[in-house]
Amino acid sequence: RTATNSKTISFIMSIPLYDIARNSCQEWVMTSSQQQLPTRIDAVAIDEYARNVVDVDTVRTLGSSLAQDANCTRVDAGFASVEAEAALIVLLHALDFGGGWRLALHAHTGGKGAFLTVKAGVEKLYNISASDSDTLTLSAEWLETRTLEDIGEYFSLPTNKGKELRPFAIQLTKVINEVGAGVKKAGASTVEEWLVARLRESNNSSSDNKEPTPAGDLVHALVHTFPFTFNDVHKLEDGTVV
Repeated sequence: RTATNSKTISFIMSIPLYDIARNSCQEWVMTSSQQQLPTRIDAVAIDEYARNVVDVDTVRTLGSSLAQDANCTRVDAGFASVEAEAALIVLLHALDFGGGWRLALHAHTGGKGAFLTVKAGVEKLYNISASDSDTLTLSAEWLETRTLEDIGEYFSLPTNKGKELRPFAIQLTKVINEVGAGVKKAGASTVEEWLVARLRESNNSSSDNKEPTPAGDLVHALVHTFPFTFNDVHKLEDGTVV
């Protein structure tokens, strides 16, 4: 039995990691297309869990900030409304990538990885946008016109040619510009306006035979409004797309 397990483990370890992930995702997609999977939110169970939570005050504290609740970390920004805070969360998660530059970021920042680098940059970007009296907070026009040099300043990243972290700064710039362009193309003036409109559309499109699915509809809207941002693939040095 031990020998069999060792052979199996050796075989699995010989398969490229991305092939393992790709195959498991393909199997999941095929299974979901052939049968209805038991994936749903049980509101009754949630209510029961909430009633039986012992440390209610701690839970309320953790949930007092949407941005904190989303990643268990507070953001250094003030919000005029819940909708404004939700808009920042959308942008924060659109930019939540960069793990491939982890070691370079550690060396450059003195220990910060991708998320903490992005978080600090988004906070600065948001606060600069909010303090600009000539534009709306996270306005489509403002985001679409941010330059590589702007992003380098906000996120404290080097943008000079030849620098290891320049490609990361370029990717951040592309996403931020696309978010602005996508919001404007959809007819909204700010990320907040776009987000609220998408959620209202989801609720208004429900019928007697169909419950609203705001989370699923929002994911669909994100993918189609910002195709570059949510096209989660990357080309390796050998040309392999993962």
